[in-house]
Amino acid sequence: MTEDQTMIPSSTLSPPSRRLDMIDALRGVALLGMFAYHLSWDLAYLGFVRQSLPFEPAMAWFAHAVAGSFLALAGAGLVLADDRGRDRAAYLRRLALVAGAATLVTIVSYFAMPQAMVTFGILHLIALMSVLGLPFLRMPRVVAALAAIVVAALPLAFRSPAFDHPTLAWLGLSTTSPNSIDFVPLFPWAAAVLAGIVAMRAILESLPDGAWAHWRAEGRFTRLLVWGGRRSLWIYLVHQPVFLALLFGLANVTGVRPATVDRGELFMNDCRSNCAASGGSADICQRACSCTADNARAAGLWDRLITNRLTPEQTTQIGEMARACVPQRRRG
Repeated sequence: MTEDQTMIPSSTLSPPSRRLDMIDALRGVALLGMFAYHLSWDLAYLGFVRQSLPFEPAMAWFAHAVAGSFLALAGAGLVLADDRGRDRAAYLRRLALVAGAATLVTIVSYFAMPQAMVTFGILHLIALMSVLGLPFLRMPRVVAALAAIVVAALPLAFRSPAFDHPTLAWLGLSTTSPNSIDFVPLFPWAAAVLAGIVAMRAILESLPDGAWAHWRAEGRFTRLLVWGGRRSLWIYLVHQPVFLALLFGLANVTGVRPATVDRGELFMNDCRSNCAASGGSADICQRACSCTADNARAAGLWDRLITNRLTPEQTTQIGEMARACVPQRRRG
């Protein structure tokens, strides 16, 4: 979802500044997947469909595949820009653009959904990996491949309460995950960026002048995909407000009113989803989330929790409750 320079390698076509339609089209396909998942979330949140829809296993796996594809394409884009020749000014402009967009998402989410704000989402990870991924552009491919395996496997084998502090959550090695509408921690998600680096380097080394590099979008649909892929960052930033405006407009025009939203169930679904993303089993996540909800009710914070009206001190209190609800065998 970056505006990275997915250029044709300097060893193939002339002039070297032409973009690769193939990469832009693939990013356009990933955008369609993102639209589908986020639309399901919006429909569920507004009560048009069952509220559990976005959190069901099939949809969760679909969302992971979409996020992974964006990250892999970001890694591929790093390789293609490097193959063309490092342009420090262009690189810094792209990095600033993505980092600025990530900061904007955090600020907007803080005001719109403070209890589920985005502290480290997919744009934050892409910005970080745009820096951390640079050494792997010149290392042997096997090193990048091994690094991807380690990054993907580490959170499955190791988690520690030492990483439970909110300032370390972005690493993905804590025993709990923050309540966020978009949480994409370094471990294991950086593995997708590294995989994209490995794959694109392999393609460039084995098929530097292949049909993939010469392919041009000709049909209306493929040209639309390429158009969207080249503007993916901006589309990412504006698509949700557009979706919500259209849904509210549709409801007003048709007279259809969404069902009453059960905010308690929304919290439980979100809690279970975040717990599962951090490696918890369905049983452990159900018990931990139920425990957190019970403790919030006992402390008189339940209504404020599900309506996103917690003070910073109360947010810290809820976080401590959540950590206390994680079974000891998960915390060791």
